[in-house]
Amino acid sequence: MAFRELRYFCSEAFKSIFYNILMTLASVITVTGCLLFLGFFTLFSSNLSYIADQIKEECKIVAYIDPALSEAEAKSVGSSILAVPNVSGAEFESKAQAFEGAKKMLGSSRISLDGMEKDGFLRASYAVSCKDLEKSAETAQALRTVGGVQEVKEQQDITDAVLSTTSVIKVALVIAMALLALIAVFIISNTIKLAVFAREKEIHIMKYIGATDSFIRWPFIIEGIFVGLVGGAVSLFSCMAIYGGITSAIANSPFFPFTLRSFGNISGTLTLILLIFGAIMGALGSIIAVRRHLKV
Repeated sequence: MAFRELRYFCSEAFKSIFYNILMTLASVITVTGCLLFLGFFTLFSSNLSYIADQIKEECKIVAYIDPALSEAEAKSVGSSILAVPNVSGAEFESKAQAFEGAKKMLGSSRISLDGMEKDGFLRASYAVSCKDLEKSAETAQALRTVGGVQEVKEQQDITDAVLSTTSVIKVALVIAMALLALIAVFIISNTIKLAVFAREKEIHIMKYIGATDSFIRWPFIIEGIFVGLVGGAVSLFSCMAIYGGITSAIANSPFFPFTLRSFGNISGTLTLILLIFGAIMGALGSIIAVRRHLKV
C-alpha cells in the first residue's frame, strides 16, 4: 500500500467519523462497555490466580524438632531439611517464638501461660515449603526420616482442596474468556454494521464506477480500528480508576485476608489485551459489515 493511498484511506475514514459522529460515539460506547467487561474479567481472573498462590504459600508442612536438642542443634537440622527433595524453603521457629505465638493466639487468656516460659512444653519447628504441592505427601514422608525431626504434620486435605479448586477455576476462566470473546466479536461487528448501513448508497456508487473491493474496504477497516482503539483506551483508564478504588477499599478492610495485585503489575498485559483486542475486533467487524455490501 503506497503512502498516498494510506493517506487517502485515513482521510476518508476520519471524514466518515466526523460526518457520522453520533454513530461513531454509539460504536465507541458499545465497544467501551464490552472491553470494560473484558478488562474487569481479566483483572478478576488474574487476582483469583494470585489469591490461589497466596493460599498455596500457607499450605506448609510443619516439622517438629526433638525437644531434647538444644537450639543450636535444632537449627543445624535445617540443612538436612533443605536437602530433602522438593523442599524449597524452611523457616525456623524456636521454643521461645512458639511460646510468644501461643500467647498471641490466646489473646486475653494469655495470663494462663504466665510463669511457664522455662517449662519448655512447646517444641522448636520448621515450616517447610514445597516446590510442588502435589508431592507434599512424599516430602512429608521423607522429612520423617531426617535426624532430629520428632514429628511431621502435613495439611494434605487442604492442599488437595486448593489444587483441585485452582484447576476448576482455571478451566472455568478459559471457558468464560472464550465465550466473552465471541460475545465481543458479535457486539462490535454488529455495532460497526450500523455505520456501514448509513453509507450503503456511497458503497454501491463506488462499486459501480469501478472501485476495487480493497479500495472500498480499507477506509472502513481504519475506521473500525480507530473505534476499537478509542474504546480500548477508555476502558483501560476506566479499569484503572475503578480498580484503584477497589484495591484501596480492600486494603483498609480487616475482613479480607488476601492482597490483590497492584495495577502496575498487570497494566502492561491489560493494555495489550484491550487495545489489541479492540483494534482487531474493530477491523474484523468492519470487514464483516462491508462484505455483503460489496456484492452488487
